[in-house]
Amino acid sequence: MTPLEQFALAVLHEARDSLCDLDGGWIQDKGVELGVLVSIEVTEPCDPETCRCAEYGDFPMTCYRIVPQYDV
Repeated sequence: MTPLEQFALAVLHEARDSLCDLDGGWIQDKGVELGVLVSIEVTEPCDPETCRCAEYGDFPMTCYRIVPQYDV
């Protein structure tokens, strides 16, 4: 099974166990654990137009990005 397939199954199981109330931190941790996300330390917004990190706090911070081979 590919890392992306493992991640999808983990999300489905977690959604079922948590009655569909998924925790964003759990999703990030599981994504990194399975190699679907990579964490990168950033000191400023990655792209001022599309950076989601800028909405969540002050820099420097950890930015979680989808591994390029899985980014659609």
